[in-house]
Amino acid sequence: MAKIEVRVEAVIYSSTGGILLAKHKKRGQSYWVLPGGHLEHGEILSRCIERELVEELYIDGPETKELVFVDEYIDAKRSRHIVKIGFLVELPAGYREKISVKARDESVSDVRFYTTEDLIDSKEVFYPSKEFFNELLELKEGEKTARNR
Repeated sequence: MAKIEVRVEAVIYSSTGGILLAKHKKRGQSYWVLPGGHLEHGEILSRCIERELVEELYIDGPETKELVFVDEYIDAKRSRHIVKIGFLVELPAGYREKISVKARDESVSDVRFYTTEDLIDSKEVFYPSKEFFNELLELKEGEKTARNR
């Protein structure tokens, strides 16, 4: 029987106009995603973000702000339905400068801030897409209003 999974993601912007992405390696593939992870039974959304940022990036004390997006992915072949919920997250002072180091979680091989130009020029794989991350960057710049995808 198929189940619905909930993934909570952190939208973290740099002071220079980038968005934080983490490079995941799973089943022989690598791709860039927003930092975050699956919600555990009984866990509230903001606590999930905090836990995932500590596990993947050793970031303590993030502050979960407003809802940025709700998205979903359905894979009928594998009986998967993933609901993705993204929140704006503010980091404690000094963390943005330290975050360029590699993540320490075994599924995360790298972490960095991407600008619109970086995304356009990159040959890497981005999930769900470069366009999605560009939309989030445009939100930061105030060019669009938040909306459900």
